[in-house]
Amino acid sequence: MSVARFKTWILTPMAIAILLGLVFWGFFQYQLAKSQSRASMSRLMEQGRDYRTHLLSQQTRILQAHAKHLSRNLELTAAWGRRDRELLLHLTAPLAAAMLEDFKITHFYLVEPDRSVFLRPYNPSKTGGTINRHTMLQAATTGQAAHGLELGSSATLTLRYVIPWYDGDELLGFIELGMETEHLLQEMANILQVQMVSVLRKEYTSQENFTAGREKFAFSGNWDDYPDLVIAHQTASRLPAGLQKWLRTGHNDFDGPAKLFLPHRNERLWGGIIHQHDAAGRDVADLVILYDATALMGAFRQTVIANLAMAAILLGALLTLLYTVTRKAEREVTQAMEQLRHQATHDRLTGLPNRELFQDRLRQAVHRAAKEERPVAVLQLDLDNFKAINNNFGHAAGDEVLRVIARRLQETLADGDGTVGRFSGDEFVILLPNIKECRESAEVARQLLAALETPVHTDSTPNILISGSTGIACFPDDGDDDKTLLRHVEMAMYQAKKAGRGTYSFYARELNRRHQDDLVLHHKLKTALEQNRLELHYQPKVAVADGRIIGVEALLRWHDEELGQVGPDRFIPMAEATGLIVPLGDWVLHTACRQLADWHAAGRELKMAVNLSPQQFRQPDLVNRLANILAATGAPAHRLELEITETAAMDNINAASRQLHSLSELGLSLALDDFGTGHSSLAYLKSLPISQLKIDRSFISDLTLDESNRIIVKAVLGLAASMNLEAVAEGVESEEQLEFLHRHHCTSYQGWIFARALPAGQLEALLNHHGKFT
Repeated sequence: MSVARFKTWILTPMAIAILLGLVFWGFFQYQLAKSQSRASMSRLMEQGRDYRTHLLSQQTRILQAHAKHLSRNLELTAAWGRRDRELLLHLTAPLAAAMLEDFKITHFYLVEPDRSVFLRPYNPSKTGGTINRHTMLQAATTGQAAHGLELGSSATLTLRYVIPWYDGDELLGFIELGMETEHLLQEMANILQVQMVSVLRKEYTSQENFTAGREKFAFSGNWDDYPDLVIAHQTASRLPAGLQKWLRTGHNDFDGPAKLFLPHRNERLWGGIIHQHDAAGRDVADLVILYDATALMGAFRQTVIANLAMAAILLGALLTLLYTVTRKAEREVTQAMEQLRHQATHDRLTGLPNRELFQDRLRQAVHRAAKEERPVAVLQLDLDNFKAINNNFGHAAGDEVLRVIARRLQETLADGDGTVGRFSGDEFVILLPNIKECRESAEVARQLLAALETPVHTDSTPNILISGSTGIACFPDDGDDDKTLLRHVEMAMYQAKKAGRGTYSFYARELNRRHQDDLVLHHKLKTALEQNRLELHYQPKVAVADGRIIGVEALLRWHDEELGQVGPDRFIPMAEATGLIVPLGDWVLHTACRQLADWHAAGRELKMAVNLSPQQFRQPDLVNRLANILAATGAPAHRLELEITETAAMDNINAASRQLHSLSELGLSLALDDFGTGHSSLAYLKSLPISQLKIDRSFISDLTLDESNRIIVKAVLGLAASMNLEAVAEGVESEEQLEFLHRHHCTSYQGWIFARALPAGQLEALLNHHGKFT
């Protein structure tokens, strides 16, 4: 980059940006100082209110103590009873003098029951007059002591305390004490280190009263200074312009804190008001607090000037340094941008194109193919049972396996012009943009699957055999845009998994219809679950030896108004695929446990078997949820039996073992369902807390015709007997099957030969009729 371009495109904009930044920084500092001043004023106002309340409460307690002491003075009470004015004056004069000197109590009245003044110890020559102040009226009305602020005849706020004077139950009169509050103004200003102004509202006093107060208390203001308000006292030598404006308008909206500037001076003051209400609740006066923020603003100006000078020096040094490093930075930025572009479009683990880049290439390929009227194929390859590798060897080993698989897939397409991408997890996609016919993609799929046949070996894993399932979708037959093709190729991939894994499958329109049907089925099943329109049927478990009904298995049934009876073989796989199986399994557990509790309460000591789906079994909070269900329903744990498929129990051996032992500690029993269809380790099986093996119905259905099935069943029965486990045969439908099981000491069975799964009511009728149950 040339010097001219550097100045034009970098230095000039950067200098302007820095200068603007300094301006904004200065504005920010100003706002910060203003905010700090406002916050300080808010705190001072709160402290002022609290301190004023504290002072008034303290003075009220002083008045209360003296008033009670006077009302309990027997000599004073006796003199009052005789209305002996000379004796009363003799008794109260020294008390009044002491109260005035020590406590600044400036008002002392002995009042008749009709509120007429009998004696004023501070002014004994003045007699008569009726007291109509709010505190006196309240005491006379309630018969209890009353206190509060009253705006007096000298236009001052006086704190008054009135106490009824009783002799037994007889009301003798009232004792009223009071003290002026204006002396508290200077005390509050000194404590809070602020300036204060006391303002009276003219509507609650008179010019005559104010003039009397001005002569007596040396008021600061003049009656004619402001139209509606008048200043009584102030500690400030000069009033801010903002406060004078408020005094002239007399508005009540100056609740602060607000900024107030003194005219022709650089002082900065903040002001706030404490409204002062009299005993009747009227806003008769205001206390204005003035906080001097001049020092704070001055420190701010000095800081700004110093920082601006430092910023100017740094700006020059920075501009010089920027030119020096520009060329190097430009190269590094270019390299970084290239890396960012690559990271944004490629998978970090394998380096393959990610979803965004792959979809972009697919869109371009479809666009070109549409113009040239030729096909484009998309393949999706998903590794089979890859989760077991992560569970058994760890995610780091799983990542290394994915990198090996990615290299193999790329090497398989090395001679062609296809694109291999990775969307997520163990899901790879392949784009074939230059095929002549769609069927050519089948050969590529076979080559890709063959590339997986060689065992994968890494530093942290032994040789691992991996297979994959591949789906194929072609433009234009299976979709005319990238999104449709990707959706259909995923359906084809899942079809390949259903076909037995390790193979490939082309997309067919039937798959899309089935997908739509699954969406409808999912919605209806979710609605049925939310509206509690599912039910449980119970199939008896019968002892082979004597025909006793020893338990039942809870089986989920669903009847839809439009679809009719929907079989579990239809909706259970869909629920497992969508994750709905977990709330569905919880509903089954709740319902089965409630029924078990009802039967237990009725004296039917049956065991209840409930199936757990693999997803439900892997839930980390399964044990806690099940304990809560048992507690909520009252079902006896020893009568509950959970059935876990052999495949689920062997999926992650260590985790499954911990989960099974935790479930067993709840007191329930465990059964291994579909035994014989998985890959159980006998050594591992021996360590599990299971009490029952359930022989899968696939071995029972052809028991009398298939010798291999008879051998397997006899082996399982022998295994169960040797391990002291109960053996249960499922799907028994003929006398020949039952006789075989009896002859080889099978413990119990389930099947239509005895009864189908029945609703709870019909099962109870069967139990009553059959008469044999435990």
